[in-house]
Amino acid sequence: MSLETSPVWREHARKLLIGSLFAVLAAMLYGANVPAARAASLAGAKGADIIFYRAILLAALAFAVARLTGTRLSLLPQERRPMLIVATGASLTALFYLTAIDHLSVPMAVVILYTFPLMVMLATPFIERRPLSLKLVVLFLIAFTGLVLAIGPSLSQLNPLGAAFAFIAALTNTVLYFNVGRASAAPLRTMLYTQCAAAPLALIFVFGQHGALAPLSLFWAAPLAISAVILGYALGFIAQMKAAQTISPARLSLLFLAEPVTSILIAALALGEVLSLVQMLGVAMILSVLAAEVALDRD
Repeated sequence: MSLETSPVWREHARKLLIGSLFAVLAAMLYGANVPAARAASLAGAKGADIIFYRAILLAALAFAVARLTGTRLSLLPQERRPMLIVATGASLTALFYLTAIDHLSVPMAVVILYTFPLMVMLATPFIERRPLSLKLVVLFLIAFTGLVLAIGPSLSQLNPLGAAFAFIAALTNTVLYFNVGRASAAPLRTMLYTQCAAAPLALIFVFGQHGALAPLSLFWAAPLAISAVILGYALGFIAQMKAAQTISPARLSLLFLAEPVTSILIAALALGEVLSLVQMLGVAMILSVLAAEVALDRD
C-alpha cells in the first residue's frame, strides 16, 4: 500500500482540505467587511464604536446559543491562558485595523496589514521549532507581489497615524495566528470570551479618540454597511476557528490572502470601480497561489 492510499494519509489530506476551505471562507467573509467598514466610517460610524456595539450584541447571542445548545462556557485551567491571548489578540487586531481604515484608504490599510503573513512565516521556525518549506515562502512572495499589484498603493495616501494603527494590527494578528489553534475547540465559547475582551478595549479606543461613545442612532447612518460588518465578522470568526484547528499558522496566513482579493472584487462590483490590467494581473496571481495551495498541498 502506497503512502497516498493509506487511510491515515487520506484522513490527513481530508482534514487539510477542510481546514483550507474554512480558511478561505473566513478570509472572504472578513474581506467583505473592509469596504463595508470604510462605507460606515465615511458615514460617521467609526471603527471602535462599531466594535463596541458589535461586541455587546455578539456576546449576548453567543451566550444565549451556548445555553440553548448546552455548550460549556467555563474554561478549564489549561484553556485560560490561550483564551486570554486569543481574545485579546483578536480584539486588538480588529480595533487597530478598523481604526486604521478611519484614517487610511482601504488599499493602503490592506497592504500594511498583509505584511502579517510574512511575519508569521519568519517567526514559524523559532516559535513552532520546525523548518518552513521553501514552497510556502515562494507561494507567499508570489501572492504578496500580486497583492501589491492588485491594490496599487500610493505613498501620497499615507497617513502616519493610520499606517501605525495598521502595522500594529499586523503585529497583533501575528501573535493571534500562533495561538488561535490552541484556544478552546468550541468556536462559540471563543466567540463569547473574545467579545467580552473587545467591549472594554473598544471603549478605551473610543474615549481615547473622540471622548464619547457614539449613540445607537449611528446604525441609521449606514445600516446595511454596519450589518455587513457585524454578520461578516461573526461568520468569519467561526470559520477561522475551525480552520485554525486543522492547519498550520503559516498556511492559514497564506490562505487569508483571499481577504484582500475579496475586498477588491466587492469594491469593483458594488462601487463600480474598474480594475486596471495590472490590478487584474495581481488578482490572478493571488487566486492562482490560493488554488495551488488548496488543491496541490500534500504537507
